[in-house]
Formats: sequence, structure tokens, C-alpha cells
Amino acid sequence: MQVGDLYKVKSYISGREAWNGRAGLFVGRDVIERSDGYKVVNYVFLVGGKRRIVDGSFLNVLERLVVVDWDT
Repeated sequence: MQVGDLYKVKSYISGREAWNGRAGLFVGRDVIERSDGYKVVNYVFLVGGKRRIVDGSFLNVLERLVVVDWDT
């Protein structure tokens, strides 16, 4: 995943109405480090003009639409 990639949900997901039928722009990772040193990695998307944070399990239902190659 690269910042700027565009994703959509592969199929309807109950409880994720904000995503259904919409594309989401990958903004980056949001890492939370707990006091015991454990790191929680979440993923940030812009969907319908709102910031949405998901955990790694949600990535399995996403389909990449556009890959941005910033190096060219």
C-alpha cells in the first residue's frame, strides 16, 4: 500500500455503510504505541470526505483501484 492509492470494498459489508459503494483514498498508517511497548498499526483512509481508521483485518475486503507511482 502506498499513500495515494485508491481502494473500494469488494462487496457489501454490514456495519460499514460509510464504505459501501464508495472509493477510499489511502492516507497512511496510524501507529499507536502502548506503555508496554506493544504497537498497534491502523490504516487511515479518506472516504466520502471523512477520515476513516481501520485495522489490518479490514484490508482483506479492499480492492485496489488505482496505484500511484510518485517516482515517475
